[in-house]
Amino acid sequence: MNRLRELYRSVFVQQAVKGTLWLTLGSFLSKGLVVLAYLLLAHILSVQEYGEYSMLKATIDNFLIFATMGVGITVTKYIVELKKTDSLLVSKIVGISLMAVVLLSTLLFLIITFFSETLATSFLSNQELATSLIIAGGVLVFVAIATVLQGALLGLQQYRSIFIVHCFQGVLLLAGLTIGGYFYGVLGAILGNLIATVCMAIVGLILLKRGLQQEGLALVFSDSRRTLHRIAKFAIPASLAMLVGAPAIWLMNAQLVNTPNGYEQLGIYSAALIFALALRTINTAIGNAVLPLFLDVELVVTKRKQFFNYHGAWLTCLAVSLPLLLFPELGSWLLGSEYPEEVIEVVIALSIVSTLSFSFKQGISRDLIRQNKMWYSAFSMLLWAVILFVVFYFVQHLGAIGFAIAFCSAYLLNTMIAVPFYIYKKITPRQMFFSGWLFPLLLLIAIFIAVNLSVKLFFVRMVASVFLLFLISIAVKKFYNTLVHPKS
Repeated sequence: MNRLRELYRSVFVQQAVKGTLWLTLGSFLSKGLVVLAYLLLAHILSVQEYGEYSMLKATIDNFLIFATMGVGITVTKYIVELKKTDSLLVSKIVGISLMAVVLLSTLLFLIITFFSETLATSFLSNQELATSLIIAGGVLVFVAIATVLQGALLGLQQYRSIFIVHCFQGVLLLAGLTIGGYFYGVLGAILGNLIATVCMAIVGLILLKRGLQQEGLALVFSDSRRTLHRIAKFAIPASLAMLVGAPAIWLMNAQLVNTPNGYEQLGIYSAALIFALALRTINTAIGNAVLPLFLDVELVVTKRKQFFNYHGAWLTCLAVSLPLLLFPELGSWLLGSEYPEEVIEVVIALSIVSTLSFSFKQGISRDLIRQNKMWYSAFSMLLWAVILFVVFYFVQHLGAIGFAIAFCSAYLLNTMIAVPFYIYKKITPRQMFFSGWLFPLLLLIAIFIAVNLSVKLFFVRMVASVFLLFLISIAVKKFYNTLVHPKS
């Protein structure tokens, strides 16, 4: 208890908790409603139709990277670093960033519209998706705008405004996806998504203007050439990782849907992935709250802050995932009998491992942003993509499970290679990862997941799980003490 009180007295932790609280509340409400919408949509649509909708969503996510080009995180970085010293430059960066994303996303919308038939037939093997692809292009425009707006609000540390945007997003998506999907199937769901996204962007713009006024800032569109050059200097390296990752994911989805019963398998995988969305909400909320604090040049870094930065996200994700790990049947029960129980349980477990592995590197990602070394993340993502495609080549016959195995293997192997590399390059402090308790902790977590996935007798599983959770709690405490209080 003394350790907990000592940790909470930290001003840094209080700021992070305050920001995380608003972001988590907003994200939970938003993503909770979105998860509910996806669960309802999974019941409304057939498994194959849900796979079709997931493919359309993957298409939006893929082109979104080219529409934003890392501008969202760039706006966050420059606002935090410059708002106290150069308000005019910050105003220019926000205004020009918004203008650039509008132009880029509109151009991509026109390209998708023009080539919708080709994309639907040659890549997605489903000509009926051509019209839905055009509407998805419209979604892309407003999601791109919303990304920059949220990046600016995050830089201004307008956490309550982000909370409001998240609330609107959740409510509108719940209504749009379920009502649209119920009456018009896949086409209706993507149209509902478009309406919700337009409304969310409008709300975000209103709140951003209010936040800028509070800081004595505004949207300025002059001196565009020099400002664009400054934005591109960070945005291009920042976007390189996702310029590799997003197309890789889209191509993987396209490869899966072109296998026998491909859309059905993608539907099963995407339905199981709904539960990982909740974990990523926690990870995103913590990351968004901590990032502005670590970009602040006045921050005094301590071991406690470093521990929170590097290990707070994945340990929190582990705690939140316990109900699904302890009761793997819960996921298949929520999705319904159309989705095969054993497949859903395995995919959920693998997706949780993927999320934990992804969260494990979030502190390092902030180091790369702070040190302007985003080029390294592109090489890391390229390695991830290579592993992903190689593994999937050998397990694609397993359908949804093979898909989950490929992603899980890519995240785990990438983490095992990338973390030592970043430590070797002195990007990340060695002492935050080299603890004698890290390996036992990770091993206990792996055993815990394996036991809950393989042991079918409920009583035996619960007894083993309680014992393992006891050991995990001890290992976490020892891990914290060796890193934060090495002499204790």
